[in-house]
Amino acid sequence: MERMENKIWTFRNRRGYRQWELAFLLNQKDTTQISRQERGMVIPDFKQVIKISYALEIEPKDLYPELVGQWKREVDQRKRELEKLKEEKEKKKL
Repeated sequence: MERMENKIWTFRNRRGYRQWELAFLLNQKDTTQISRQERGMVIPDFKQVIKISYALEIEPKDLYPELVGQWKREVDQRKRELEKLKEEKEKKKL
């Protein structure tokens, strides 16, 4: 499995939190999930991303900037394709 690069460790350290402290804030019984998420072994679900972001006082998109950038490029490409389709449909109407 490919590891998912993220910034959880970076922002946790900037806040001065240890793993157990972040786990406590997220109501987790131990640091296992935090450790696995920081190492990119698992991606937290949407709820966890929001909670981690809130605990670290950052925007959710800042946790996975490369992934968010990839998704943005994909959507931007689809927007361009949509505009072309709309133009083609308009030409057919004429």
